[in-house]
Amino acid sequence: MHWSNEWFAAEAETETGKMILVNGRMFTDNVRESGEYPIRMEIQWSYKGSADGLPTPEETEVIDRIMDISRSALENSRTAILTSMQTGCGQALYTFYTQNIDRFSEKINDILSKLPPLPIKIGAEKDEKWDAHTALVQKFALK
Repeated sequence: MHWSNEWFAAEAETETGKMILVNGRMFTDNVRESGEYPIRMEIQWSYKGSADGLPTPEETEVIDRIMDISRSALENSRTAILTSMQTGCGQALYTFYTQNIDRFSEKINDILSKLPPLPIKIGAEKDEKWDAHTALVQKFALK
């Protein structure tokens, strides 16, 4: 199955005027409709950031490097597909859809076990129809 690597980029603003950068994967209908990836996994990475709520250049470099390694491992093994990244207000939120929570956790733990402790939280929720991703695409990409 082909996975699109086309992304949209958008900016959102919180009620307090802080900027949130949003990136989302486009053209994922074939993956969603396959039913093979029914579980939404979110990795939330907290950071100190700058006054505007975005990560500092140093924080961005670390977050991007580790998340690129994670994405490659998860996608190359077809364990999960990264569908969006939202950054702002002191956190970076990476959303994946996976086939299996245990397999996802095993892959992530293998990657993270080689690193010092990181300020992340991981959550899972069943989302067979990809409602969260569909809403994100409709809000930001299909304006």
